[in-house]
Amino acid sequence: MKVKIIPTGPILANCYVVFDENSHEAAVIDPGSFDSSVRHAVKGLNVKYIICTHGHYDHILGAGDMIKETGAKLLIHTLDEECLSEAKANLIGEMYPGKTISLKADRLLEDGDKIEFGGITLEVMHTPGHSRGSITLINRENRLLFTGDTLFSQGVGRTDFYGSEPDKMLQSIKKIMSLEGNYHILPGHNEDCFLDDERMYYR
Repeated sequence: MKVKIIPTGPILANCYVVFDENSHEAAVIDPGSFDSSVRHAVKGLNVKYIICTHGHYDHILGAGDMIKETGAKLLIHTLDEECLSEAKANLIGEMYPGKTISLKADRLLEDGDKIEFGGITLEVMHTPGHSRGSITLINRENRLLFTGDTLFSQGVGRTDFYGSEPDKMLQSIKKIMSLEGNYHILPGHNEDCFLDDERMYYR
């Protein structure tokens, strides 16, 4: 299993290309754009899935073009499905007034679902707070967490948006902290970190 990290868009959301070196099957997590750097990252790969950790514009803007070029299936939690077409939910007006997004999910995710490709398994953990349908993706074999905008190094995601719930965010952080052992955290923005290091802030 390999992971490529590409900061995308005007606020540098982290796009992750997760793939198996043997089969070349891949999933792309949070394509904030489908610019030349992302195109280069998926070149030669069979992109099976586009997985959105949540539906804010900076994490989904590249999905439409990527679907057209790769035929990948779009996956998002059921509670963020509205973000695929509703500007108030995906917040696109904050950066691009008047612009809209029109996408359709191929699969709506729920807590505990598993996404499999190329011998890789990503487990869905529902971690609302930043948005109603925010998720964290767990790869237990390689001890990886893709936390979207829920958990960052020394911080958590904003909870003052449409669909945000501060109380749910607190519960979600506790849920992540309750995972057994250490994990390498790959967040939606900024630098990576490790769960054991983050635990000191949430005792």
